[in-house]
Amino acid sequence: IDYIDRTGSAVPDLDARWSWPGFFAGAAFVAKACGVSDLTEVIRWWPLTMQLLYLAAMFLLVRSMRASWRAKWTGIWIFVLSGWVGQDYFSPQGFTYLLYLVFVAILLVWFRAPRVLWAKVRPGEAEVEPTDRRQRAVLLMVLIGLFAASVPAHQLTPFVMLGVLAVLVLAGRCELRGLPILFAVLVSVWIGFMAEPYWSG
Repeated sequence: IDYIDRTGSAVPDLDARWSWPGFFAGAAFVAKACGVSDLTEVIRWWPLTMQLLYLAAMFLLVRSMRASWRAKWTGIWIFVLSGWVGQDYFSPQGFTYLLYLVFVAILLVWFRAPRVLWAKVRPGEAEVEPTDRRQRAVLLMVLIGLFAASVPAHQLTPFVMLGVLAVLVLAGRCELRGLPILFAVLVSVWIGFMAEPYWSG
């Protein structure tokens, strides 16, 4: 962060992580815009903040389930207790994990295909949240924004997000059938051009 703040650029030839500097570049920009020169307190409170945001994303996700509040709370507790130690520290993977959770939650709550032949064998699914055309357009832009933010920030998260979306589309569980193609292009462009020092050696 300090190097990016001082020079305004990354050094992709130095380390593989420099080919995905999005998180650190964003952190440097926000810190400079807010006039923060010492990130010690930010880093100290970051894990707690991330955990609370993870929970918010999970609460959104369980809206796609037809279950009692006890069952939903049990699922939330299992999520909290099964989380591995250190995933929430100030890092690209901790931040993009939040983007991933919100991404999946939006897909399942608002863009799940409402009609499938074998719907009767899935009684645990709630009805798709009703939305008008404007709301769907906004939610679609949020999905694209979440994915676009993850592409320059972490090496693996975009592939996990793309994989989840592709599986949902292939299984007929998502209405956004053309979105995997767009996302595949975004990832390919970044790896092919912006991360060229990583794969070229």
